[in-house]
Amino acid sequence: MEFMHEGGWGMWAMLVVAIGVVGYGITREKHRRPAIFAAGALVVLALGILGMTTGMEAVAAGIARQGADWPRAGHAVGLGLGELANDGTFGVALAAFLGLGALVTRPKQAA
Repeated sequence: MEFMHEGGWGMWAMLVVAIGVVGYGITREKHRRPAIFAAGALVVLALGILGMTTGMEAVAAGIARQGADWPRAGHAVGLGLGELANDGTFGVALAAFLGLGALVTRPKQAA
């Protein structure tokens, strides 16, 4: 749960979108599922990147509030980068899951 908390709002947005895409995809015709899952993978990746960028902005803003000569700035940057990396890790994992779903559900080619 700490993993999700550290990643911030972007983690929850990715999770909700991934669950929604899977739910939507399995209720549609079989021939439409690969496109739905592939589109969901792209949206989840975009949310992961957005979560990472907003995390970077939060780290920068926090350090700016402390002043340019704050001695713990390097430590804060390290902690912040570690936390926002959770967004990228989770986004890639969910996108891989949805991408695998797109591959598995694609129509079989005749030989």
